Amino acid sequence: MPPGAWDALLAGEHGDPFALLGPHQNDAGHWWVHAFLPGAAQVDVLRRADQVVMAQMQSTDARGLFKACLPTVRTRPDYRLRVSWQDGVKHDVIDDPYRYLPLLGETDLWLLAEGTEQRPFEKLGAHCCRVAGEDGTMFAVWAPAARRVSVVGD
Repeated sequence: MPPGAWDALLAGEHGDPFALLGPHQNDAGHWWVHAFLPGAAQVDVLRRADQVVMAQMQSTDARGLFKACLPTVRTRPDYRLRVSWQDGVKHDVIDDPYRYLPLLGETDLWLLAEGTEQRPFEKLGAHCCRVAGEDGTMFAVWAPAARRVSVVGD
């Protein structure tokens, strides 16, 4: 983990939260899941198919960062998170948006930066989509000089 990366994420200034959050494979081949859940007391990683607990996440920072190793998982994990909040409210299962790979690829980013993307309206803005069997909304904005961008909604 690069020095200062978590602090930049927590300040809303990290340029690529997908590089820190969600599933990542380490050099030994083990999959780790990192989540940012401010106000969470306990977080479990559940297998999406049958809701079996794969791991209990450990708090790595009191500001809401959690991590868990999934030592028996060999491929990119398909999971959900079960969160118990500090205020006593328990959400049985929530989706981790960082479990999905980014939908804008290197070519998309290159064409947008170069200004030669012929149909940017198909890549940017809000678009209903289905990814990995889940319906949702993809939102992308091109703001190369912005220090922070926020999307607010439900």
